Amino acid sequence: MTRIFWLAWRYVLYHRWKTAIMIACISLTCLFPIAISVLLDQFNHQIVLRARATPFVVGARGSKLDLALHTIYFEGRSPEQIPYGSMELVTSSGSAAALPIHSKYTAHGKRVIGTTLDYFEFRGLVIDRGDSLVRIGDCVVGANVARDLKLKPGDQILTHSDNIVDIAGSYPVKLTVTGIFSPADSPDDQVIFVDIKTTWVIDGHGHGHADVRHVGDEKLLGIDGNKRIASAAVQPYIEFDEESLRDLHFHGVMQDFPVSAIIVIPRDERSATLLLSQLNRSESMIQMTEPLLEVQQLMAIVFQIKRLFNANALLMGISTLLLLFLVVMLSLRLREGERQTMHKLGCGRRTVWLTQVTELVLVFIFASICISIMTILLVLVPPDFLKWFTVAS
Repeated sequence: MTRIFWLAWRYVLYHRWKTAIMIACISLTCLFPIAISVLLDQFNHQIVLRARATPFVVGARGSKLDLALHTIYFEGRSPEQIPYGSMELVTSSGSAAALPIHSKYTAHGKRVIGTTLDYFEFRGLVIDRGDSLVRIGDCVVGANVARDLKLKPGDQILTHSDNIVDIAGSYPVKLTVTGIFSPADSPDDQVIFVDIKTTWVIDGHGHGHADVRHVGDEKLLGIDGNKRIASAAVQPYIEFDEESLRDLHFHGVMQDFPVSAIIVIPRDERSATLLLSQLNRSESMIQMTEPLLEVQQLMAIVFQIKRLFNANALLMGISTLLLLFLVVMLSLRLREGERQTMHKLGCGRRTVWLTQVTELVLVFIFASICISIMTILLVLVPPDFLKWFTVAS
């Protein structure tokens, strides 16, 4: 038996390219359904874990799934905004806590999330360097944001201007990085957190002016004593310093200021049921949804589609096996002279056939090793790569 194995091993090594092609065909055919299954299982675990940690979400009427996914992952377009006064509908009875989320703006391609300090405690976020939010204009960034933008406490970043022409529109705001969160392996690593009032300043509800002390005369409408009046040619932004914070004030009623969504944490199941019936009335302009339920319905559809992939993979596997069978049969015909030579050297018919069968066994063993290694790599795939691979940006 040792001699049979040695002959098969030498043949496999000598025809290394043929062996490598056969191993690749078997490995890739088997890896496809395994990869789909592993990635979907990991994705399902991550998205369900995040959804389960978010009891309920309140937002504008529309797609409940879009509302839930945006609040969980901060991906896609921001949903229609609702008034901040909707918080009172949730908290007035004392049966639930509420966390506002404002997610309309970006800075350097990263989402800017306006919320309260309670959100950090709710998500279990821990400051790694620096301090938490102290005043309007401060921001705390996720670990991945700090890495991508090379930020450290004390740095400043400018938010994206929503409109640089319309005077009534939003304008850039310079944020000061006060802290960086420890890695949480969650979407919170990918965003910039500010106080909810900071996002209202970006909205234009907070009153601020651009610094025109160093603007050229050609961009001024005029000078009235010590006052310099800028024209529309000056793109304004708000920089929060002691002077601007002292003069900063808001226009309008805070209850009318916008938020994108509200995370609701009911005290018990009865409180949740009452809030659902109260907020999901047909005449209401807002709705309350359970992210876990929406995500489970989404994943049910995904796993139905997975069945089609599995059927396709089965057909591919059968086709590959048939092609391998054809290659082996043609190879055996081409090796007729080789078998005759081995007979003349004293090898019995059984030994010759066992040698060629062992060659195929070695090919399948190597393919199994390759499949096992690639499967382990898929299981150990970093969460960031999994998110890039499975979630559209």
